[in-house]
Amino acid sequence: MSKKPILIVDDENLVAEVLSIYLEDSFPDQFDFIFANSGKEAINIYQKNQLIECIFTDLHMNDGNGIFVLTEIKKINPKTKVILVSGDDKKYPNFDYILQKPFDINELKKIL
Repeated sequence: MSKKPILIVDDENLVAEVLSIYLEDSFPDQFDFIFANSGKEAINIYQKNQLIECIFTDLHMNDGNGIFVLTEIKKINPKTKVILVSGDDKKYPNFDYILQKPFDINELKKIL
């Protein structure tokens, strides 16, 4: 079985790494992780690899925020799941899911 690619978008490398570790621990050998440090980089990666079915994105980044990522990805493929990873408790209705920081493994399992 081939691994499914997941794109993790965060300008803080540590946060992206922790999320990938949680995902790997919860779903061993199921995903290949691709990392982007900005919204613009995420869009460029996605345009080259539209096999990505799921994107985890931070909200606040220096170069293209999570709403930008959501908007651009949904223009390309509305079926791609875009999940906001956020420390704030505001509601952002257009995301497929909002994952609160700190991460909860049970929440990750619900999402995927």
